[in-house]
Amino acid sequence: MSPKKRVVMAMSGGVDSSVAAYLLKKKGYDVVGIAMKLYEQTKQDRSSGCCSPEDFEDARRVAEKIGIPFYVIDLQESFKRAVIDYFISEYKKGRTPNPCVMCNEKMKFDVLIKKGLALDADYVATGHYAQIKHGEEPELFISKDKNKDQTYFLFSIQKQALNRMLFPVGHLEKGEVRKIAEEQGFVTAHKPESQEICFVTNDDYKSFLKPYIEAQVGKIKDEAGNIVGEHQGYMNYTKGQRRGLGIAHSEPLYVKEIDSKNNEVRVSQRGSLFEKGFVCEKMNWFTSHHNRILEVKTRYRQKTVPVHIVEEKEGFLHVKLQKPLFAISPGQAAVFYEGDRLIGGGWIH
Repeated sequence: MSPKKRVVMAMSGGVDSSVAAYLLKKKGYDVVGIAMKLYEQTKQDRSSGCCSPEDFEDARRVAEKIGIPFYVIDLQESFKRAVIDYFISEYKKGRTPNPCVMCNEKMKFDVLIKKGLALDADYVATGHYAQIKHGEEPELFISKDKNKDQTYFLFSIQKQALNRMLFPVGHLEKGEVRKIAEEQGFVTAHKPESQEICFVTNDDYKSFLKPYIEAQVGKIKDEAGNIVGEHQGYMNYTKGQRRGLGIAHSEPLYVKEIDSKNNEVRVSQRGSLFEKGFVCEKMNWFTSHHNRILEVKTRYRQKTVPVHIVEEKEGFLHVKLQKPLFAISPGQAAVFYEGDRLIGGGWIH
């Protein structure tokens, strides 16, 4: 490779980005490690496993071991506008946000690409589990490790950005990644993964939202409109929730709808939350979806199910499911696949 192609590598202080940086350097790329400071952590936030001084120090130690330069860039203002404000706004509307998708779109593959251009980089790279096929019509495929695949969170990236992106661990199993880290003596080799929203301490989003949304007592109603309980703030509930409702009833009840305008939470029995279709907005397609046999998932850990696109009109996509899905939640992502290839996705309306 001559001259060396430069890659800006997002290093979070985790094992995946550590190994990704190592693999790029091993292939002969000119790698520049960058950690993004996205929010201010307090001592109580350490359990979230992201963006702490310890994480930055771990990333720095790995970069030194690999022999690449490493920098921390402060993106707190951009992150607040793009991700945190969006997170709060969605809950105010009674919707269920997906901040990881927004962070990938607005931060890792928008701001990061711009930083890469400023450093004359040819590519930006992350430790995501996904695979890219570069070319005139770039394509995105699920990773070799299907249990770790993260294409669901990447659907909103602009197609033209794919040719500037690298996912060096997408062709590996998680166990292989940890083995490489062990062999190289990386401090991150056995570091646990965070399963939480990075800026929400201990996954306690109710406490996080308190300063931003005033919690007002309201009614919990069943499908017939009968008052069956009282809630302490509609933003504390999500569609499909069963626990914590404080309702005594002969059958288990689940949150079916959140009406933020009327400050009401509506509940029903589980069977009525299975839906045969939904509507999407703000679609982003990597390739044409016409004349394709598609499958969709409306939650990250969900198995894909076959779909039929009924109509695409005035910015809205009407989707019919061949198999009903439970608690399809407004604000979440619907991501469409053809086999192992990501075709596109949108936001459930």
